[in-house]
Amino acid sequence: MHLIKNTRSRIALLVGLLGIALAVGGGTLAQPAKAATVGGPLTSLGKCADSADLSSADGNPVIVWDCNRGSNQAWSFPGDGTARTLGKCLTVVGGGTGNGTLTEIRTCNGSPSQSWSSVNGNLVNTASGKCLDIPRADPTNGNRLIIWTCGDHKPNQVWGQPVGSTQSLSFAGQAADDPAAVQASPGTGLRQELFVNAKDLTNPFTSSNPQVTNPAGQVDIAATIKRNNEKYGAGTRVAQLYFYVWDYAKSDIPASALANMQNVLDTMRSLGYKTVLRFAIDDAIRPRQCYTVQDLQRIIAQTKNLIAANTDVITLFQSGLVGAWGEWGPNCTNPQNTPSSVNAILTAQMQSLPAGMPFAVRYPWHKSQVTDPALRARIGYHNDYFVIASGFSDYYMPSSPYWSEVVASAPNVSVDGEMPYDKYESADPYAWSTQVDALAAARRLQTMHYSTLSNMHNSTVTLPAWKQTNFTRSQLSQAGLPAEAAYFTKADGTATGRSALDYIRDHLGFRLRLTRATIGSTSATTSVPVSATLVNDGFAAPRTEAPVRLAVLDSNNKVVREKTTDVDWRTWQGLAGSEISTNATQPTHKLDDTVDLSGLPAGTYRIALHIPTGTGTAFDVRFSNSATSSPWVTANNQGSNVLGTITI
Repeated sequence: MHLIKNTRSRIALLVGLLGIALAVGGGTLAQPAKAATVGGPLTSLGKCADSADLSSADGNPVIVWDCNRGSNQAWSFPGDGTARTLGKCLTVVGGGTGNGTLTEIRTCNGSPSQSWSSVNGNLVNTASGKCLDIPRADPTNGNRLIIWTCGDHKPNQVWGQPVGSTQSLSFAGQAADDPAAVQASPGTGLRQELFVNAKDLTNPFTSSNPQVTNPAGQVDIAATIKRNNEKYGAGTRVAQLYFYVWDYAKSDIPASALANMQNVLDTMRSLGYKTVLRFAIDDAIRPRQCYTVQDLQRIIAQTKNLIAANTDVITLFQSGLVGAWGEWGPNCTNPQNTPSSVNAILTAQMQSLPAGMPFAVRYPWHKSQVTDPALRARIGYHNDYFVIASGFSDYYMPSSPYWSEVVASAPNVSVDGEMPYDKYESADPYAWSTQVDALAAARRLQTMHYSTLSNMHNSTVTLPAWKQTNFTRSQLSQAGLPAEAAYFTKADGTATGRSALDYIRDHLGFRLRLTRATIGSTSATTSVPVSATLVNDGFAAPRTEAPVRLAVLDSNNKVVREKTTDVDWRTWQGLAGSEISTNATQPTHKLDDTVDLSGLPAGTYRIALHIPTGTGTAFDVRFSNSATSSPWVTANNQGSNVLGTITI
C-alpha cells in the first residue's frame, strides 16, 4: 500500500471494518447501521494485540503477545470507528502522525487518534493515514505496536478479525498511473490477427501479411505474437486466428491437419492468449474452391471435437468458411445468397459448438435467416469494416434496416470488429484512409457492446490518431460513456486525461470493479455470510461461461476452501448504449453466499473471489481495483481478488 497524500483521496480509501463506509458515488463518508459489538482477537504474525499486563489504565501499552483468550486480547467494534478492549479505546499516543508513534489504550473520547478503519486487513488510523504495525515485523512477546506508513499488504500490518464481527468494506478503483493497472480482461480488448494453413502450418499470405516463420517455413505463433506486440502495441490478450482449410474443401481433413491446429491452440494457451476463431477456405490468392453446403457441413463435423477440446481458449467462434477470408462474400457457388443454404450452414455450426460458446456472423441479415429462434438468439456479429460511415461496407449503422435489431440484441451476444487496412498498409481498393473519429468510435463500440477490436488494421492512420487524442472524464460522461473516477485520477489525487486508444483498449469487453462487500455477521465458525457488490465499467458483459467462486486463502494465498456460487456473470451488464441514452444509470451486481470455515486450523484467512475463464492466472479475471483495497494475489497458478480477512 502506498500512502495517499491527498486527504480526500486518503479518506476515500478508509473503509468500514470499524463502522465507516464510503457512500457510493457521493464522495462523502456515511455512517451505516452499527454492527453488533463482538469480542475477539486481533492477530498478526501468529500473535495477538494485547493490553499489557491485563491493565485497563489510561496510557497502558498495546503490545503483541501469545494468544491466550484473555480479556485483554478481546477487541470489540461497536461501529463508531473505534477498537476497544477492557472498555478502553486503541489510541495513537499524543495524537501523533509520524512513523513509529506508539499505541496505547485510553478512555474513549472520540478523537481522531482513536479512529480506525480497515482496508482488507490493514487497520488504518484516520488521523495519520498510517497502519497499525508490529515494529520490524518482530512478533517477540512485548513488542509494542506502532503506526507506520502502509506497505503493500505487509504481513506485520495485516490484522485478522474474529469470526462474529461484521466487516463493511468499500473499494477504490485503480489510479491512472498505477503500474499494475488492468488493461484488458481475458479474451477482450484490442486483438491481434494470425493465419495458418491447416495442412502444414505455413502462411497463406507470405508477401501481403508476413508472419514470423521457423526454418521449415511454418508460422511461429509465439514469435509472431511477440513481433505483433512490438509493432502494434503491447497489452493484447487475444488474437483472431484463421485456420485455412483450402486443401480440404472437397476432401476429409486428415488427423495430421487436426493435430497441427491443436498445436497452434496449445501454443496460444501456453502464452495466456484467447482466440477469436475462424475457419476459412478461399484466401483470394489460390483458385476459388467450388464447395457445396454438404462440403461445409462435413468440415463443420470434422472440426467439432477440436473446438470442444479448446473451449478455454476460444472466446468467440465466427461463422467463416464462405467466401474469401470467410467473410461471406462472392465465391464459386454463393450459398450465402440462398436463405435455405444460410440456415443449413449456420444451424450446423451452432449445433456443433459446445453449449454457451459465443458465435457471430459477418452480416446482420444472415442472422435473420436462421429459422430456429433459440439458435438465432445466440448469434452475435463481427463487423469487418468498422468505419462508422454509411454507403460503404459498414452495415452496422443507424441507417441500416437491421440497426434496431442489432442494438437490441447486442448486450446479450458477442461482437467483434476490425477497421479496413489503410492505403499505407494495403493496395486493396477497399482500403480506408479517412481517420475514424475517436469519440464516435468509442460510442459505437460501447453502444454495440464490442468485446474485441483489431489493432492491426488502419494502424498507420486511425490508431495513431487515437493515441494522440486525449479523453477527459467529463467529456466521456457527457457522451454517456463509462468514466470511472479513479481511471482519470493519479495516485496523488490529481485529475488526468487518458488517450483514446488506451481508453478503448481498457474498456472493450468487460471491466469489473468491486464497490462494496460485507464479511461475517455470525458467531459460528462454520458458515460465514459474504456479500459483494460489483459494477462493470466495460463496454460489454462477459460472454463466455465461467464459474464465480468464493475462495478461502491461507497465509500463503493458497486456496484451502472454494465454493462455486450460482451467479451467472454473463448478466453483469455495464452502461446502456451511449447512442441510445446519455443518461443511463450504471447497474450494480450483487453476490450473496456463504463460506465454510469448519475444520480449518486457527489462524487468519483471506476471503476472495476467483473467476477462472481457463487454466492459469492469465485466464483468471482480475478486478480493476487498487492493490491496496482489493489485492490481486496468486498461488499455485491461480489468481484471486481479495475481499477481506477473517480470523478463527
